Amino acid sequence: MDEELQRNLNDKKPRKLPKKMPWVLPGSCEGCGDCVNHCPRECLKMTETNAKGVFVPWILDPFLCSGCGKCADCCIMGGIVTTEYVEQAIERFLKKRPEIYSQ
Repeated sequence: MDEELQRNLNDKKPRKLPKKMPWVLPGSCEGCGDCVNHCPRECLKMTETNAKGVFVPWILDPFLCSGCGKCADCCIMGGIVTTEYVEQAIERFLKKRPEIYSQ
């Protein structure tokens, strides 16, 4: 595990990490915000991508997420799924911002 992530984990003193976490697929998201509205902990926020004016859900504080999966369950586009790679998901949310790749 990355040292910075470990420090964040220690500093935040999170409860036990969830068994799964959301994994946002910005290229598959249409930006409807249903996942944001279904998040019981309100940790998903619409965040601007590298494509100006294009917003997708992103977790700015992944330690708030319970891993319930309601965001993924309501997404009809498949723009958000869950992963059991919880530490990698936390690191991604902390260190990166959503990007849309053109083909």
